[in-house]
Amino acid sequence: MQITGWLLAALMFVMMVDIFAAVVVRYVLHTALNFSEELGRYTFCWIVFIGMARCVAADATWPWTFCPTR
Repeated sequence: MQITGWLLAALMFVMMVDIFAAVVVRYVLHTALNFSEELGRYTFCWIVFIGMARCVAADATWPWTFCPTR
């Protein structure tokens, strides 16, 4: 559990720096970074997948009932 926590924190930091750099470069240099959208998208996907795996391991998911019990 500790490794996934550090990995999630590192991925969130990478995504934050990437999106911040993309915004600054777009407004200051009036050009776009080629990799910023893809990197942000892929890091977000990995954050979701690793975070869900961590929640399942900790049994911290929401109980969803699709068929009501009688």
